[in-house]
This record gives sequence, structure tokens and C-alpha cells, in this order.
Amino acid sequence: MPAVLVFLAGCTQPDEPPERPAQMGQEIVPRAGAGVFLSEEETSTLAIVNEEDETRRRVELDEDFLPIQAIDANLDLDEPEEQILLVKRRSDPADRIRVLVTDFDTLRNTHRITWEGETSATNVRTFALYIRDLIGDHLDELVCFGTNNLGLQTLEVFRRDQGTTSVGLSYREILQVTTDASIEIEERPRSDAYRTLQSNGVSFPIHAFRRNHATEAPLDLVKTSYYWRLQQGRYVAELEEEIPGMVVEESQLQELYDGDVEAVEAFLDGPWYRAAGEDLSTEVEMAHFDVTSRTVALFREGSQERYGWQNSYKSLSQGGAGVWMNLNNEILGRIRRQLSVTVLGLDSIFVSVSEAEYWNGRYQRMTPGLQESVVYGDDSRTPPFSLAGVFVNDNNEEFLFSEPFFTFRSDHVEWTGGYNLFEMGSVVLELKVLADQDGQRGFSRQYIAEVSELESDDRVIRQLTLTPATVTVRQIQEAPGDEIVLEQVVDRDG
Repeated sequence: MPAVLVFLAGCTQPDEPPERPAQMGQEIVPRAGAGVFLSEEETSTLAIVNEEDETRRRVELDEDFLPIQAIDANLDLDEPEEQILLVKRRSDPADRIRVLVTDFDTLRNTHRITWEGETSATNVRTFALYIRDLIGDHLDELVCFGTNNLGLQTLEVFRRDQGTTSVGLSYREILQVTTDASIEIEERPRSDAYRTLQSNGVSFPIHAFRRNHATEAPLDLVKTSYYWRLQQGRYVAELEEEIPGMVVEESQLQELYDGDVEAVEAFLDGPWYRAAGEDLSTEVEMAHFDVTSRTVALFREGSQERYGWQNSYKSLSQGGAGVWMNLNNEILGRIRRQLSVTVLGLDSIFVSVSEAEYWNGRYQRMTPGLQESVVYGDDSRTPPFSLAGVFVNDNNEEFLFSEPFFTFRSDHVEWTGGYNLFEMGSVVLELKVLADQDGQRGFSRQYIAEVSELESDDRVIRQLTLTPATVTVRQIQEAPGDEIVLEQVVDRDG
């Protein structure tokens, strides 16, 4: 079972390839100062600070508080939801990030702050709050990863305090760790009885790695393992062991260990093809890192995903140097991914994508000759037209485009989601359809789009023709399905 840390691996994660030197069931996360992100299949990250997150606070804050972010969450399974506030205090000389929990007061019919927790983290951009049942008793803990002003990685775990007599939710600290290397939460399998609330599950150990300054090897580490102990009511350090680092022979790889995040990004720049991983296709599967445009494109047969490369943080593990990336989907900005890369060799990397495990695996660098023979081109350009407003036809089909969103309606279906237009020889309209209320999962559609115009003195008639298509790294080709033809009438005076 793969381990859980900044990227929390679920049971469907592919096995590590032999080339990736890591201990069985364990994986080391980014070193101090590298930034921390949390994600996994069952519960996604709740707090990655971003300018687009504008959840309204449900309580008024004292002037001493500096608000960072508000997150709605159900902490006790009742109604209504609680709210977690990330703040700093003006009066705190250490500038630490604090966690406020607000609960609904049924007597006063309003939310109020019931608990304030203090973390060791100070860097807002690398802070992540994650809700997870670490103990296995069906009560979620608040797990706070971050970095402090010395660049050290920090972890605080807060457990719900059930012994308090106060009204409202309250928590207490059960673990605090600060390290100059990395921190790992090791997920262990839990039974069906746990998942159906019939029994408790095993607790998750937590491992902290620090540099071994007693040796000269830069990757030699000391591992301290913490285990939940009910008698003490907290996580207790019970095992410490030395972990020898891998021998780095190539000078270029050594430079990556010693360099900054920009050095690793420059190493990754360009196309890589997936050479090993689960469900490997006979067609080329590719990841393209474009440092200049700050984009990451993932290609496979019949699918492509393009992301804005928001930021990255250098990581260091026994497997090698690497980066953690924060990505936003170019079509639907609300869809975020955390992508981790570990450098295995001069021409080999291991890629892991949160909540999109079908991209996971070992990737090889594409040589110039291979690029010429395989890659159709990642030279997508801005198309010669845009789409906005309503397009209809006589079959009661209707498209409403309001960049970057669309709605499609017919007599049988209604789709809502995001869209993107790009040109790669032909103009391609890519639709990302969101999941609907009936439980249908989201999906993608791609069309070759053509627009023609017929003008008169008082109006312009635009004809939009959509031909089902498949986009691969090799080419854009028509796919089975009916062509859709719609029109838009625009009055010249309107």
C-alpha cells in the first residue's frame, strides 16, 4: 500500500516502478520550504490559499484578526455546516497561522467562534488544511501542513475534544512536528466494517524525516515514527532509525539536489512520454512542461488536459529531487490538480497527479527525433474566431457560450460546463461537462469547429458547424457521431 503524505495515495494507486528507490509502503514528501499540498480520492484538499477562493465569512472578526481564508466544512455531520477560518493575529510577533472553528448556535440562531488553534506555520502560500480520520474512530482530525519563517516544514494535528463542557466544537493538539526534511502520513487499509461504521479502523502512523548531520551524504536522513496511543491521548514518538541516501553519481543530478526550484523546472522543460504505469496505452501518452508559458499539457488517445502552471515547490526524497506543482485547468479554473515529479535519472522521471491517477507512471524524455516522428504539435494557437451568445438550430438544439462556460440543451439532454477553443491545424472546441444532480459523472467532448458568416445591411448570420473529433499527440481526426450545425443572428444595431 503506498504511503500517504502531501499526496495521499488511495487504494487504486499504481505500484511504484522498480526504478524509484523508496521503501515498501512509504514515500518521502517535499523538504522544508518546498510547500505542502494535500489531496486524495476520498477527501480533497480543503485549504490551498488562492485569490479565487472567496467564501463569505459567517462571523464578524475582531480587528486583531487578519483573515486569510474561509472554508465551509461539515465537522460533526449535523446541519448546518460549520466553517473553518484561517487567520493571523496582528498582536502575534511570531506571525503564526491560526485556525478558527465556527459552529452554529441554535439559541442565538447564528454562527460563533468556538475554538482557536495555533500552528507553527507562517507562510500563507504553502499552508494546507486537511480533514481526515487519522485515528480510525470516525472522528475527523484537523491536519495542518505548512512552513515557518525558517523554511522548516511544520505539522499540527488537532483532535476533537469530546470531554469539554463548553457549547460548540472544540479541539486539542495531539501532535506537533517541525523538521528540515519532510513529513509523511502512512495510510493503511481499513476494513469494510470501518467503511460501513460497524467498527473502528487502524490508526495511521506519522513519520518525520530530518537530515542526518552526523554523515556527509546530503541525502542521509533520520526517520522518527509517531503512533497514536489512547492512554496518552496523543501521537507518541516510538521509533527512530537512520535512512541512508541514494548515491548520486551524475554531476547534473547532483546540481538538481543542490539547486533551486527553477533548476528543476528547467530540467523538466519539454515533452516526456509515459513508459511505465497502469493501463499503458499502445498510443503515445505524453506530458509537456512549458516553463515559458507556465502550462502543463497531458496527452493520451482521445483526451488531453491543459493546465495553467500556478507555482511549484522543490521536493527532496530518497527517490530523487523533484517538484510539487499547483495546477488550474485552463477550461474550468475551479478544477485544480497537484502534480508531483521525482527525477529518477537524466532522462527519466516519475509523475503522480492527484485525483487523476491514470496519468501516473514513469516518463522518459522525448529526443528531438522522437518528437518529430510522434508529436503532432503542442503549438496550439489562438483561433481566428471566438464564441459568445446563443446558437440554435431547427432540431431544438441550443448552445449558450459565456466564456469560459457553456450550456447545451436539446430535447433529450442538458450539459453545463466549461469550454476552450484552440487551433492545431483545425480549430478545436473542447467541452468539459460537469457532473449533474442525477449522479452522472463529468466527461469531455471535442469537436472540429468551423464558423462562417453571411452579412446583410441590418444583421449578421453566423453558422457554427461542429464535427465530433478526437485529439491525440499525433493528429486531430474526425470521430463517429452526427455533425451539429447551429446559427446565431446578430443585429447590427445591437
